[in-house]
Amino acid sequence: MCELYEKFLNSKIDTSPLGLEIYDNFENYFCTPKNAKIIGSMGVDGVHFCFIEGFENIVFAVSPMEEPYVRPVAQNFGDFLALILKCKNTSPIEQAWMFKKEDFYSFLEEDNRPTEDGIKALNNIKEVFDIKEITSPWEYIHSLQESFDYASIPFSEEYYEVTGEEAVEEEKWSVSFSDSKPGRELDPCFKFSYCGKDFIIPGAYICDEGIILDVFMEFKKEDFTAFYDKWMAESEGTGKFSRLQQMVIEYESPAAFPYRFSVFIDGREVKEKSSSGSAYIKGENSYDSLAVKAVEHYNLDKEKCYYFARIRFNFREQVFDEINSLGFTIEEEGREIPSDSFKIEKKGEEFKLTNPETKEKYTLKVLEYEDTEENIENDEYILPGLCKYLKYEVTPPVSNEVLRISDLSSQDNAVKKTSASKPIETDTEAAAIGIIGGADGPTAIFVSPLMKIKEDGVSETFSSLSFERRKDIEWTPVFYIKGRRKKNFTIY
Repeated sequence: MCELYEKFLNSKIDTSPLGLEIYDNFENYFCTPKNAKIIGSMGVDGVHFCFIEGFENIVFAVSPMEEPYVRPVAQNFGDFLALILKCKNTSPIEQAWMFKKEDFYSFLEEDNRPTEDGIKALNNIKEVFDIKEITSPWEYIHSLQESFDYASIPFSEEYYEVTGEEAVEEEKWSVSFSDSKPGRELDPCFKFSYCGKDFIIPGAYICDEGIILDVFMEFKKEDFTAFYDKWMAESEGTGKFSRLQQMVIEYESPAAFPYRFSVFIDGREVKEKSSSGSAYIKGENSYDSLAVKAVEHYNLDKEKCYYFARIRFNFREQVFDEINSLGFTIEEEGREIPSDSFKIEKKGEEFKLTNPETKEKYTLKVLEYEDTEENIENDEYILPGLCKYLKYEVTPPVSNEVLRISDLSSQDNAVKKTSASKPIETDTEAAAIGIIGGADGPTAIFVSPLMKIKEDGVSETFSSLSFERRKDIEWTPVFYIKGRRKKNFTIY
């Protein structure tokens, strides 16, 4: 049960004038999903709202009079309250699926006036909870419902008896390489700590092609909440970020997983082939998250937060009929972090740079700073070619592997010569330029970072490409932070 819902129950706000009556002993209908937690009833036609175990905090509307009997209406309880604030009642929320967009908003404006008690309840919700109205409820609800897998909703035996539908067998848990034969599950249940983080490997799978490890890294919900709130405020709630911000976000995220594994089977090393993963964040996951299903399968603590990684190791030419010993190596990968940007007016200027992680100090001196142009010919596209050339020296000397100076702004998009079609979108740094070709013309324009360091410690780089001369370019020092040493563990 989510914290916000518990707070709602404890608030004792009477929401019955808003179409949400709270019952202590609600009698389920035939179509009430299995393992449902009833939130409240609309008070008409048996319509009620609930959570469903295994679907995190999604709020569902259950309507015994209409098929499909169960529909998602809010991604979480906070959004459900935000929809109520906008719609003034649960009825438009439950019925949004049947309205056309213009009819829905007309109904809200003309036929959905709250009573005095309803206004009081709405004001109480605003006062107790720091929640804003969802401004586009019809779009929100329809987007959620159109992407939802209704076949995944679990029902009781009574449902199948009443409807005559065939019972759906529960999906069996299986793990494999691609679509091949499911692997044989081991049960290592191995816990370890590395780089100040706690990990658990609750599952390993032996397949014909290799071995798969399911790895969970714990992190604190309060750390993630503070991180999320900080960056949402930074973006003014839009969730859109510059490349510079994205780099900092990737570095600061409590759910970052910059680790590489190798496994050792009977003393022989098998290297990582690929990995995939997602975060399990209490109260935030959507119904189809593999992380949610994995937490449930391994019976992990649902009150905690995890990053779940599924890591695949290919046997290649090796064959293991029996496994007598299993171990692994974990190594933190190096990461990049930007420092404070600066603007250059002329050569000869000096700037103080600080490594955000180590706090080491450097001085950058501008040796040359001038406009330059790259002429890139293409039959179908006009390509940007204007940029700034920067030659600089850093003291004490440091290699470009440790520190690079970059213009992180996006370069201008290529424009088709003979059509009004959209420009090709590109987002790279400028320097050495190339074109990736396709059947219908260049599919991407790329610019590889051209940063040369000479024996005397002098480096050079270029700004992002543009069609017009840019002023006030922001140059960003990007430091490479070396990962920590690898560590070996034996599972058995």
